[in-house]
Amino acid sequence: MIIEVYSYNKTSLSFKAKISGTPEDITEHLDTNHSFTLTPPPDYNHVWRWVDTQWVELLPINNPDRQPDNVSVWDGALNKWVADTALLAIKHTKDQASMWERIKEKRLLETTSGVYVPSIDRHLYTDNTSTIMYSQIGASISLGIFEPLMWKTMEGYFIQMTAELFKEFQVLMMLNTQRIYEKAEWHKVMMGSIEDPLSYDYSQNW
Repeated sequence: MIIEVYSYNKTSLSFKAKISGTPEDITEHLDTNHSFTLTPPPDYNHVWRWVDTQWVELLPINNPDRQPDNVSVWDGALNKWVADTALLAIKHTKDQASMWERIKEKRLLETTSGVYVPSIDRHLYTDNTSTIMYSQIGASISLGIFEPLMWKTMEGYFIQMTAELFKEFQVLMMLNTQRIYEKAEWHKVMMGSIEDPLSYDYSQNW
């Protein structure tokens, strides 16, 4: 008599194969590490375990060999993955550090995105290239050799950069940078106060 059985590992309970043959052939085919059932798995497209007389899909939550995430540990008594407090704390710290780097990137973007100067009703550049040129202007003013020059605003207009305008702009740029850094620190505190730092929206209130 030919029969069909479905073998599984005795330790992991994972489905191994369908075996056809006589009872004697099947007995010889199975080693001591495997057992069998006459109940076929629901399909062969998923991975199954034989648990409590039924096939259970081998998802991460009930697969001791496949951790579902980096904060879970296998609980043998419960026979499932459970969140580990220490791993959660480590992840939370890493997520905070990652989000802080993103906030700092936003801080840099804000400090290099220009400053509004009320006296000319225009925005002046604060990118790295402009900063180098501002340093040169500052040095020439200190040496007493500065001469007013035409300067392009972010709106595309040309204005006359005088020593007075330059000094006004330098004060405004310093205050703007200070404000942005204070906002970044505020975002850092707010981000650190929530359970999921990676979900924090730091795009507003700059």
